[in-house]
Amino acid sequence: MNNRRRRKFSVFDRILAVSLSQRVGERVLIGLYIGLALVLMVASSLSKNWVHVTQTQLSDITSPIFSTLILPVRAVIDRGYEVSGLQNLATENAELRLQNQELLQWKDRALALMNENKALQALTRLDPLPRANYMTARIISDTGGMYSKTLTLDKGKEDGVKQGFAVMVPEGLIGIIIETGDVSSRALLIQDVNARVPVVSEDTRHAVMLAGTNTDKLSLKYLDETAEIKMGERLVTSGRGGLLVPGIPVAHMVQSSKDELYAKPLAHYKRADYVQVVDFGRQSGIEEF
Repeated sequence: MNNRRRRKFSVFDRILAVSLSQRVGERVLIGLYIGLALVLMVASSLSKNWVHVTQTQLSDITSPIFSTLILPVRAVIDRGYEVSGLQNLATENAELRLQNQELLQWKDRALALMNENKALQALTRLDPLPRANYMTARIISDTGGMYSKTLTLDKGKEDGVKQGFAVMVPEGLIGIIIETGDVSSRALLIQDVNARVPVVSEDTRHAVMLAGTNTDKLSLKYLDETAEIKMGERLVTSGRGGLLVPGIPVAHMVQSSKDELYAKPLAHYKRADYVQVVDFGRQSGIEEF
């Protein structure tokens, strides 16, 4: 009996021990799993901070090194820019030398033409035109009205202005100095009814006298009936009368709707604030202007 009971108890004890050991093992595994999970979480957070710290430290260490190493590279790049600039300068210098050579050739040509002109003048015994002296004058007032067309300028006797000096703008002649004060002068415009300008047609070389009408139309006096002047042809001073030198642009030919021929001034004084007062050295014909 006692032996049977011991056997029963021993079997029961063994079953109970196995059951207890299984439960303990499961609990231990669960604890290990939880602990491992905590360790992984902590390691993950620590690894992020470590990576960030490591990157920052590496940047602090490598930045001075890279800054030092980049200096030669920058020097090479800058040197390349300098070489490129020198090449451009060399190209520009070559172009300037070529242009200089061309200018020298033109200078030689101009000198040759001047010498040829002097030789022709000597052969024909022509007196060269006097050199003109220019001065700039400001238009003070436009005193032109229905019965007169004049300008008042801010240059007078003290500036060397004399009667008979031409008054011009870039487009051509606009008038003649007729009165001079100490510090001002008065110019008679070619549109004035009292103005007369001897001219020739630039291409066909027909002589004609331009007469002012107090308008922008200049009448043609003493024009040969057989003369054929082209419309739009320029009229330039002929030099007759001794006041103006030849070749100064004055007007151009216009034909009205009624087949009336007249000339229109090339220069417009109303658009100018300044004029050129020109001394051609010819004041003998002022009475005829």
